Amino acid sequence: MSFDTIRRDIEQRISDNWGATPIAFENTAFKPPEDYSPWIRVRIFDDIVQRITISDPATYRHSGLLVIEIFTERNTGTGVARTHGGELATLFRDVQFNGITFREPSLTNAGEESGYFKMNLSTPFKWDGRY
Repeated sequence: MSFDTIRRDIEQRISDNWGATPIAFENTAFKPPEDYSPWIRVRIFDDIVQRITISDPATYRHSGLLVIEIFTERNTGTGVARTHGGELATLFRDVQFNGITFREPSLTNAGEESGYFKMNLSTPFKWDGRY
């Protein structure tokens, strides 16, 4: 399994199960709503790789982090962002699909960006590859 396959599988799960707001995926054309209505941006980070077997081919455990940035209108409170965060968390909370295992998500205040209030939903994940 490759990092690109992991990215594609995660993005597909979000596309198939999220319709509440527009979605921005990394390195794709996207223009935030002009009326400051909510939207999300998906970022996927590959972190640590550890060899976990001595066999040939070896098995390597990849650790990563899925960050879904939730953008809402400024000065309107955190309710909408927290609601979206809770709904998005259910897509990944302690689930496993296509060889990817997700842990418990956390929701944090990330300040403001480009006129929006932002909260981040962060979910660690892991997957094993043999090569």
